[in-house]
Amino acid sequence: MSLPCVLIVQPWFTAIGHPAQSVLNTARALGIRPDVGYLICDPGNGGLAETASQLERYGSVERFTSRGNSLRTGTLLSLPAVLRVVRRDAELQHVFYLDADLISLAAGWPLAALSARRVRLVSSVYLGGPERIASHTLARALVSRFLSSPGRRLFLRTDELRQAWRDAFPKLPQDRIETIPSLELADSADIPSRPHDSKELRFGVVGQ
Repeated sequence: MSLPCVLIVQPWFTAIGHPAQSVLNTARALGIRPDVGYLICDPGNGGLAETASQLERYGSVERFTSRGNSLRTGTLLSLPAVLRVVRRDAELQHVFYLDADLISLAAGWPLAALSARRVRLVSSVYLGGPERIASHTLARALVSRFLSSPGRRLFLRTDELRQAWRDAFPKLPQDRIETIPSLELADSADIPSRPHDSKELRFGVVGQ
């Protein structure tokens, strides 16, 4: 039985909104992959238990206990859970956070890395701009140190955000800050340029 070499982490799985659906959408896009595993905060028997169950169709799913829906807390509590996976999985090389509190990850991973030397790549999707982090001396230093290390990568959702981060952290190698498309955003090629003539009125719901 092959073991995952990529671990996709969603420490915000139980939060209201997109996180649980986002990781499920990602799993559906990747398909059934024995080389990809998932780590989520445990929804227990709550409303997202069915989503967690659906996720198990696509790969191995590990769970950890979090407290509330704080992304900061979830990110920090995910680190010991990542290490438990690392100890069991000799193939694991890439830890990919679909959501993370970047400051907490930047502060906590150097300690976790002492017990996770086999993990070569650590990356995270980040939804916001650099202003809050760049304007705070300690946060800026932590994030700069984290992204300066080999195998670290920050993914933004738009080219504008990528450029803003590169401008705010000009000393970082540019390939440490990249974009990754969202599975929740429609491809503009799929949107008709003009409505079709029709006497039938139709409504659609956009977003989540």
